Amino acid sequence: MSGALTFVGVSLALLLPLAWWVGAGARRAWRVAGVAATVAATAVLYLVLGSPAQIAPPQDPVDALAAKLEARLDQDPTNVEGWRMLGRLRVGQARYEAGADAYAKARALSGDEDVAALVGYAEARLLGDPGRLTTEVAPLLERALALAPDEPRALWYGGHAAIERGDRVLGEQRWRRLLAQDIPPELRHALEMQLGTAPATPSVAATPPEPGADQSTPLFELEVELAPALAARVQAGATLFVFVREGTGRAPLLVRRSNEVRLPARFVLTSADLLGGAAALEGKGALTAGARISARGSATRGAGDLEGTVAIERGTPGRARIVIDAEVR
Repeated sequence: MSGALTFVGVSLALLLPLAWWVGAGARRAWRVAGVAATVAATAVLYLVLGSPAQIAPPQDPVDALAAKLEARLDQDPTNVEGWRMLGRLRVGQARYEAGADAYAKARALSGDEDVAALVGYAEARLLGDPGRLTTEVAPLLERALALAPDEPRALWYGGHAAIERGDRVLGEQRWRRLLAQDIPPELRHALEMQLGTAPATPSVAATPPEPGADQSTPLFELEVELAPALAARVQAGATLFVFVREGTGRAPLLVRRSNEVRLPARFVLTSADLLGGAAALEGKGALTAGARISARGSATRGAGDLEGTVAIERGTPGRARIVIDAEVR
């Protein structure tokens, strides 16, 4: 019994960082594997490492499990499943280079016929450097989707890759295919925001909330204005998106959508607007706040949209004034 309890405890210690990896925010773009992947990872550990009684309670469970796995792989270097599991462990520890190296061995052994190894490698490289999306990573995602058209992480990242290279139709097709699957609520919300199908949320009024009202944690206060020269360009039925993202051209960390374009207005983005949970804000990169008016109602940036962006500092909350003063060409 004690051996079984030890195995469960060690497995949970592994699953916690994996669950964080799977559910981290939009800037990590996904971690779509979800509960099914972590359960599968635990099953693989059981098969690779042996019976629960052989696992002693380690001081650092994840490193100890990785060390055991590496020792087994030294004895059996052709174990594709073992290399995949090691890659998942290292990525869960944010050791992306080590994770990519492990996945690379699985790719080599499988001749790039193993979808999990392909997607795992692509994700490890992408998390280490998002700039690889349209260069090194995109062909791997295309290969994975050719082998498994419904692979969730390949659909998520592949949608971004398609849009980055200008094929918005294909990108949105992939996201809708993913949306049809049984996916975590956070990912479903992120997809709906990207596709412009999420329920509208009204802007937060400048007046204080009623006493006793349930409030989410305020994270950013954004004053949004529309340049007078563009006022005539706002079409009836347009949609306003207010967002905060890391850097430029990346998926937003927080989004507020409103079907009413009445500016100027103040928006308070809260923890309820996060697309990937609180972990989405744990990065160190520079933040950009922005506002975009879409005549099509799409969360995807497109020609004819009106937008404005500004740098914003992390704070409690961060504050910025955004002027919508440019048209997307």
